[in-house]
Amino acid sequence: MAFHPAVTTGAQFFDRPALQVSRRNNHTQNYPQTAVAKFVKVLHFLEELR
Repeated sequence: MAFHPAVTTGAQFFDRPALQVSRRNNHTQNYPQTAVAKFVKVLHFLEELR
């Protein structure tokens, strides 16, 4: 599967292969997000890749 620019391969996490996901929020000053909200947003993004 080809990934969008927000998902990159080749990352390591605790010496294990991992995907690195970056979902930038341009409105963080006006609309701050909690870590949980960001995580849910990333999960939704990954579900939509199919």
